[in-house]
Amino acid sequence: MRRIGLLAAPLLALLAWGQLAAAANPPAGNGSTVVARGAGPTEPAATRSSATEPAVNKSAATKPAPAASAAKKPPPAEPAAGKPARVEPAAAAAANGRTAPGKPRRERIREAAARPTAPVPSGPVLRIAVEGAYPPFSEVDAKGRLKGFDIDIARAVCAELAVQCVFVQKPWAVIQDAVIGLEPELWNEVDAIVASVSITDKRRETADFTRKYYHSPARFVRKVGSGVEPVAGKLRGRRIAVQGSTTHDEFVTTTFGGEATILRFETLPQALAAVKDGRADLVLADALALQRGFLETKDGAGFEYCGPAFTEPRWFGQGVGIVVEKGDRALLAKLDGALQALKARGEHAKIAKAYFAFDVDPR
Repeated sequence: MRRIGLLAAPLLALLAWGQLAAAANPPAGNGSTVVARGAGPTEPAATRSSATEPAVNKSAATKPAPAASAAKKPPPAEPAAGKPARVEPAAAAAANGRTAPGKPRRERIREAAARPTAPVPSGPVLRIAVEGAYPPFSEVDAKGRLKGFDIDIARAVCAELAVQCVFVQKPWAVIQDAVIGLEPELWNEVDAIVASVSITDKRRETADFTRKYYHSPARFVRKVGSGVEPVAGKLRGRRIAVQGSTTHDEFVTTTFGGEATILRFETLPQALAAVKDGRADLVLADALALQRGFLETKDGAGFEYCGPAFTEPRWFGQGVGIVVEKGDRALLAKLDGALQALKARGEHAKIAKAYFAFDVDPR
């Protein structure tokens, strides 16, 4: 009994302590505060409105949750190191329906409409094919404008006919093929050709020519002191540069092709470059083109004419004329009349004098 009494005291003490603890910590229920594990004595506890609802974050309760289809767009990527950020041009912004910085969109549109544009030909026009790579007759200046003796003659003819010139620049090979009937499509683009085209009986078979507006012999040019002579039998192993598909090409091929190597180039400046840098020993071309376009320039220093002046009509024709499509007699008559009027009035001689120091239209 004594043992029971001795054990009962501590058991009664434990029961009393448990009742006190239960009173201090009642079981959790609706509206109760739950202290999360690890929370300090000052941390607020999360509350639940009911036992079956999940806890709700109060800070998010004031904003509706975004829809899944309206996911937040990521911010634009930062530009890579060393590269500027891409800036949308104002014109692109306007085209996309956005207003670019600066003036209001309507005002910018009005200003753009008022800006001058390239003149649109009004009234009758004459479409003329030109080469643009045959100085001093036809070339393009540093500002991209056509200039030269051919160009000035064409403009004077247009003025005489009271029409506007529309120049169509084409490579010589295309012009030559149109003249000899291999490129008839060119006549869908142009009405005439002013490109120093020699008048020959062969070419008259496939195209019509006006009267000549200049006549010049063919000449050879060589390096001073080279001793090269353009004489048959003395050119074995030599190289002759020439613009391909020309009367000059036909002449040197027939006359010297059996002994010399003929180097053909698309343009005369390319042929001249070959003789200048030593790839060719001679170059054959129109004497006027050689004089103004090479010998009188710094590139022609140290070069000279050699051999005779070649004028045989079989090769070099009856001068240079304006070309029209075969059978276009009406246009041919108008162009011939214009050239005749320019000569009679002295306009032709005035234009020629600006380029050449001698008569380019001998009778």
